[in-house]
Amino acid sequence: MAGIPGNPLGYARDIAEGNAPFTLLQLKMMTPEELKRVFANINIVLREVRTTAVIAHDVEGMRRRAHKLQRLNTALLLLGTHAKKLRIAL
Repeated sequence: MAGIPGNPLGYARDIAEGNAPFTLLQLKMMTPEELKRVFANINIVLREVRTTAVIAHDVEGMRRRAHKLQRLNTALLLLGTHAKKLRIAL
């Protein structure tokens, strides 16, 4: 696997935290199977983040959760657009 550095689920979690880059250049190095695997793992992490409960008065926690959701949704958008250009069904 040339395009995914390490574990795909760990990579998706790193994307959510903002520790891993997720750019068009990264996507171009991935095979169609890797794209599908990353898509599935990003959806898993997205589901995990959505189900995480945040205390009502924890503004910092709410902000962190919102940023994770934003990063993951942006990654899904990039991935979907790239797959559509290559005519890959995710």
